[in-house]
Formats: sequence, C-alpha cells, structure tokens
Amino acid sequence: MAPVYEAMPHYRGCGGLNSYYLQLAERAILLHEGWKWLDYSRGGIVLQGRSDGYPIYDEDAENEARVRIRFCAPDGCRSGCYEATIERAGRLLTALSCSGHGLQSVHQYRVRNLQLVDRAASGSSVVCL
Repeated sequence: MAPVYEAMPHYRGCGGLNSYYLQLAERAILLHEGWKWLDYSRGGIVLQGRSDGYPIYDEDAENEARVRIRFCAPDGCRSGCYEATIERAGRLLTALSCSGHGLQSVHQYRVRNLQLVDRAASGSSVVCL
C-alpha cells in the first residue's frame, strides 16, 4: 500500500464531516494516524468559527477556527478526541468550476496545533462532544 502522504494532494478530508474546517483537521489526522484511521468511527464539532459553507470564498470569514474530532477504533479498544486550530494562510488561484473556465483567488487554510486531547484505551468510553 502506498504511503499516506502520497494521497494528501488528492484528499480534502472526510466528506461526512459537515464543515470545511473539520475536513481539514480530519485530513491532518489521517496523515498522523495512517491508513487505519479510515476504519475508525469519527465525527466532529466546530468549537469556534463558522460550521457551514466554505470560508475560502467568503471575504468576511474568520482568520482562525477551533475544531474537535472524536474517534473510536472498530474494535472499541481506542477512542478519544483531537483538537486543532485552523488558520488562514494566504490566498491561491483556483478554477471556479470543474470545467476549468476562469480562475478565482480564494483563501487558503492550514492546520495548526493538532493535539490528541483525550484518549481512552481498553474499551473505556469517551464523551467529547
């Protein structure tokens, strides 16, 4: 199997997470945890910042957001929460649509301070949200 880092240019984050910020954090966790992460149950909450839409297009979007991602291994032996700060990190040009007609300058974001903040093992339950 290919190393996880090779997938990063093609993976935005889990589409099942309802926030752009959560998706960015989840992507960073995949890079940290490895392929096994994709088998884990996971969900998240935006602690600070907008929880809907795509701030890359919004001039009024905040410069920083805080998120929490909870997880549980399939066998229940490992669970916990990660927290991260998502911060604005400049701008980039991107296609307006898949057709490739026209470019638009959008905000770029990066994950900062990704931390495992609550961890349980041996079947202990964790309530993070």
